[in-house]
Amino acid sequence: MKKNLFVKTILIAIVLLTAVSCDNETLEGEFVDDICSFRIASETELRADIEGSDFRTEIDPESEFVQNNSAVFVIHENANHLTLSGFNSDELGFFLLNLNNPTAGTTYELLTDDETGLPDNNDNSHEDLENFGYYSFQDRPENPDDFYNPYVTYIPTGGFGVAELTEFNLVEQYASGTFSFTAKRFKRDLFTNEIVLDASGNEIIEELVVNCGNFNRVPFTISDATEGTTGFSTNEFFAKVDEVDFEPISITAQRQFLGDDVVINIRALNDVGDLLRIDIPETLTEGTYDMLSLSDGSQLIGMYNPTMTASENLTSNPGTITITDINIFTGDIEATFSFTGTDPLGIDPAVVQVTEGSFSIDYLPNTNFNNIIIAEVNGEPYFSNYTEVNTSIFNNITRINYHSEDNETNKSISLILPSTITIGTYEISTTLITGEEVLALYSNEQGVSSTLLANSGTLIINEHNEDTGLVEGEFEYTTMDTTVDPPVEYIISSGEFSLFLQ
Repeated sequence: MKKNLFVKTILIAIVLLTAVSCDNETLEGEFVDDICSFRIASETELRADIEGSDFRTEIDPESEFVQNNSAVFVIHENANHLTLSGFNSDELGFFLLNLNNPTAGTTYELLTDDETGLPDNNDNSHEDLENFGYYSFQDRPENPDDFYNPYVTYIPTGGFGVAELTEFNLVEQYASGTFSFTAKRFKRDLFTNEIVLDASGNEIIEELVVNCGNFNRVPFTISDATEGTTGFSTNEFFAKVDEVDFEPISITAQRQFLGDDVVINIRALNDVGDLLRIDIPETLTEGTYDMLSLSDGSQLIGMYNPTMTASENLTSNPGTITITDINIFTGDIEATFSFTGTDPLGIDPAVVQVTEGSFSIDYLPNTNFNNIIIAEVNGEPYFSNYTEVNTSIFNNITRINYHSEDNETNKSISLILPSTITIGTYEISTTLITGEEVLALYSNEQGVSSTLLANSGTLIINEHNEDTGLVEGEFEYTTMDTTVDPPVEYIISSGEFSLFLQ
C-alpha cells in the first residue's frame, strides 16, 4: 500500500573508543552516514547494518521461495507484493522485507498488526499481509506451539520503519531501493513461551535496529498465485491506451480513509509496468461524473503512468466515468471510463488517450460485507468490522439477533427482528410482547454501562430476497444511558445494514 509518509531513523548508540586527543569535540549523528558508506550493496545484492554488523546477501535469481536468498514478486487476485529475503553471508540471521503493490518512486511505512508479520491462511489474498521489516535468529518452526520470537516492525511493541522503492522493472525483472527500521519483540521465556515481565510487572520489549539498508537491482522472479485457484473474487479491468489494448497482469483495489473521506483506489499494472489508476469517492452513486486533473487523494481522478516513457503521472484532463453499479456493503463496483491524460504541472509534454475503459471490481474481498452495519452515533461515524448473527425462539417465532461491533471505537449496534419480516417500514419497539417486534440495542464507547435498549426509532426493509437470504435496509433510533449523571442520550442516525441469513 502506497504510503506518502517519511520516517527518520536516527542512530543514537555511539561506541566511544578510548583515544588520546587534544580536543573534546561534540560527537554528531553523521557517524550513521559514515557507517552507511561501508554498507553499499553491489549489483544483485541486499545489504544493511544490523546492530553494527554488516549484513549482506546475494539474491538468487532462480529462487521462487521466500525462505531462501530471494526476491519474489507475487501476484494475487486482489493485490501483489514484493518480498525480499535472505540469510547473512556469515549466517548471522534471516532477513525479510515485504512491500505491497510495488511501484517505483513509492515510499512505504513498515508497520504491521501481526506479531510475526506472516498471518496464517494467506495463500492468495494479501490484504492482511502488510508492509513490514523482519529479522530472526531462528527458522520458523513447523509446529506453531514451538518457541518462535522474531523481531518485527510490530505496532503494539513500537516497531516502525520506512522503505523506498527506487526501481521496479517488470520487463527485466529487477528492483532497487533503500530501507531502515527498528524491529521489536516481547521478551519470552524459552521454555514456556510466555512474555517476561520486569519487576514492575511491565512487559519487557527487546529491539533490533536496521540501518543503511539498500538493495541494488536485485533480480526477482514472478509467482502468479492466481493460477489454478478458485473461490476468490475475479476482478476485471480493460482499456485502450492510444488504441492499444491495455492488458493488466495485476489488478488491485482497496478502500482508503483520508480524514473524513473514503476513496476507492483501483490500480491496474501491465507486464511492462505501465500503471492505470482510478480514484473514486465512495460517496458517489450510479451516474456519470467528470474527472479532475488534480486531486488531494480524495477526489475523482484518472491517471496513467507509462514507466518506460513518462516522467510524471498523466492525469484526466478531461475525463468521465459512468458508474453502473456500486454497493458499499459488498464492495462491488462496475463502471466505464475514458480520459485524455496530460501532465497537470506541464513538465511532461506527453498526451495519451485512454478509451473504452471498463472494470468490474470487488474492493472489499476479504470481509463478508453481506453482513455489515454503518451509521452515525451522535454525529460520529460507525462502521462495523465484526458481525455475528444468532437466532432465538420467542412465542414460536424465530427471531434474528444481528450484532455488530466497530472494534476501532469499541461500540456495538444490534438489530433484533423476526425472520418473517418483509419489505416495509417498522417502528422500533421498547418491549417484546408477541415476537413480531423490532428491537434495537446500543453499547457505548467504553463498554462500561449495560447495553442500551432503543426508546424510539424506525427500521425500513428495502430488500428481502428469500432465495438468497439477503435483507437490506435503513434505520434510526435514540437511546438513553441513565446509569450516569447527568444521563447521556445517543442518537443513531443514517443507519444502513445488509444482512445475509443463509
